[in-house]
Amino acid sequence: MGGGFPTGFFPVSFALTTMWASFQYQKNIHDAYLVNVHGDMAELLHVDPANGCSRYTMLSAPIAVIRKSVKSLIDNKGYKKCESIDLSLRGLVNN
Repeated sequence: MGGGFPTGFFPVSFALTTMWASFQYQKNIHDAYLVNVHGDMAELLHVDPANGCSRYTMLSAPIAVIRKSVKSLIDNKGYKKCESIDLSLRGLVNN
């Protein structure tokens, strides 16, 4: 027999997908945190939504670590989860 696949072998194509999501937690108009989730890792980025820029404080860590940091922001510092992400931050979402 010629080339090709061995008997009983069927080629299967599949796509690997990576979960990603972004969330915004805001204290006031100039003080917020953006959370970008990439698979099992996440980034916590301090941002200024009014100006649409980063405050250059970033934590990149496993999701469990970021989850604890966000819980601390909510419980201890008064940040609240936003219904949507400010459009001025679109350049910082899932970079």
